[in-house]
Amino acid sequence: MKINLSIDEAINLLRKRTSGMEFLQKLLPVYESLMYLNKKIKAHNLEINLSQSDMIAQLQNGIPILCNQNIKIDIEPMKVVYKDVHKISSNYFVRLTDKFVALGDLPDKNHSLWSSIMQEYFRNNKISGETKEEKDCLNFLLVHTWRPFLRHWALDFRDWLKDIQWFKPFCPICGGRPDFSYLEKPTGALHLLCSRCDTDWMYHRGECIFCGNEDNKTYLYYPDEKGLYRLYVCKKCLHYLKTIDCRELTEEPILAVERITTTPMDISAIKEGYINKF
Repeated sequence: MKINLSIDEAINLLRKRTSGMEFLQKLLPVYESLMYLNKKIKAHNLEINLSQSDMIAQLQNGIPILCNQNIKIDIEPMKVVYKDVHKISSNYFVRLTDKFVALGDLPDKNHSLWSSIMQEYFRNNKISGETKEEKDCLNFLLVHTWRPFLRHWALDFRDWLKDIQWFKPFCPICGGRPDFSYLEKPTGALHLLCSRCDTDWMYHRGECIFCGNEDNKTYLYYPDEKGLYRLYVCKKCLHYLKTIDCRELTEEPILAVERITTTPMDISAIKEGYINKF
């Protein structure tokens, strides 16, 4: 999979892929702004007081690399990024401007609460909020604030995964949950894509990542007309997962772009009553 791609390459492909798609064309300025923001960010180094052997042993015990209290993550450099993401979201999601405004003031007006929210999202994948709209807004801010940092840090550990058997429904590096997947060429092996740091890892095919359902009568997929994309749905837990079949491609896909251009699949699944959140 293409990981170390340039921001310009990703934006050009995104523009090409969304051409003629009215819904995604409206969102294109948001994603372009976020990508250009990522281009400017220089992630700081982590303070790691563990040896490589300790961290590999941690992986072998089923604990993600960054989910260790001995790894200190300084969130102060993220404050500027959080505010930039907030500005982008407030400008484009006008209907939710009032929700975003209150959240944008958090780092300065209630730093301890902001810090707690940031840590809770990273450590436990939890987002607080009184209403669904508030949770959705906060989720948008946290995902796009953390992603450039987590993605940068994850690159340092990606090679360690080659010899690790990690068939778990959460990321081996940051502990994030997957929001996309692909079938590897030529074997068709299933790989999950982390929603937070873009790390991918192998998982059991034919099994719901949310509840472990293996019944092909209640865990099945719907292919698109070309057989390139699949929407896996579980009728037991009512979750879904988007998948691209790389065996149908001549070039490697850019999964970060595929995640965006397949948004209509999310909309279709949600309309049918499915969700993709743990």
